[in-house]
Amino acid sequence: MYSRRQAIAATGLGMAALSGCTDLAEFATGSGPLSATAQPAAIGEQTLSETGYSLANRDTLEINEQVEVGGETRRVEITNQVATYERPIDLAAAVSDSVTSSSSDAGTVDQGDLPDDVDPEDLPDDFDEEDLPDDVDPDSLPNALGGEQSMTAPSRIAGSGGAASPQQLGGTDSASSIFVVVSTPGFEFLGQSLNPLGQLDNQALATELAGQVGQLSVGSEQSTTTRAVLGSETTVSTFDGTLSQSGAEIDVEIVITTVINEGDYVIGFGAYPQLRAETGSTNVSALLDGLEHPVSTE
Repeated sequence: MYSRRQAIAATGLGMAALSGCTDLAEFATGSGPLSATAQPAAIGEQTLSETGYSLANRDTLEINEQVEVGGETRRVEITNQVATYERPIDLAAAVSDSVTSSSSDAGTVDQGDLPDDVDPEDLPDDFDEEDLPDDVDPDSLPNALGGEQSMTAPSRIAGSGGAASPQQLGGTDSASSIFVVVSTPGFEFLGQSLNPLGQLDNQALATELAGQVGQLSVGSEQSTTTRAVLGSETTVSTFDGTLSQSGAEIDVEIVITTVINEGDYVIGFGAYPQLRAETGSTNVSALLDGLEHPVSTE
């Protein structure tokens, strides 16, 4: 009659075909860890050129943890491959665009904003406050017609709540959109992933990676879509978030997805300022299309 340890050892022999795994016998008996190293992933050069991103750093990330397998505790040593790409963003220009847009919207006169006894057709192109009837207060009219304009900037660079000047951001006038590609071994035992990252959903995975990026916090999920990445259908999730930089808080959008390819989990994780959400979303979509795995880093 097999003992539990012998059963694990016998079943463990069936894992020999899994790519990147070593020390199977030691792992099965509990005398040593199971080690695996992912194959690197990258963004194609043409895609980088088209989106304005560039490689900022390539590194490895080690995970050394205990996992429960078949009722037994075993140790896994995982080597992840991490490539970080960046695209500079001129926040001062983005803020300027936002203010210009807001000013343009403020200058649009709605007839419903005028007092009942003022006919818009009575207001000439070279309108002057003195042309108003005596009982009409110029301050009661829209800014475009005479009142003084004012704008109170919030204490953060907001995607929809307003726009702050660089001076109010502690001197911060630039930031970077980032895109991180992580490949991590996808080996399993008895249908259970031995990789802690492989057990996380998109929100938990985004939170985990945000801690590696820096002062980035993940908020609520905004949307999900299904698309092909590396030839496989996968769920792409978008979250709102906040990036703390140089004493300022920048509202960002965070996009993440995971796909299994060639025995590895390949994770695409992007973050970009909400002030540039349309461009950022388009670029991240292109980066996902440009994912390559495995690649040579030599």
